[in-house]
Amino acid sequence: VGDQEFDSAKTLAAFALGLMLFIVTLILNIAGLYVVRKYREQYE
Repeated sequence: VGDQEFDSAKTLAAFALGLMLFIVTLILNIAGLYVVRKYREQYE
């Protein structure tokens, strides 16, 4: 792992996967906050 160059396919794939997972998590969190806020206003 230490002798692998930075711009290799494996490294770029790992970064792309990590970025994609981060974006998906962020979108789910924002959507969850929106849903919770919407239902909280409805039931109070």
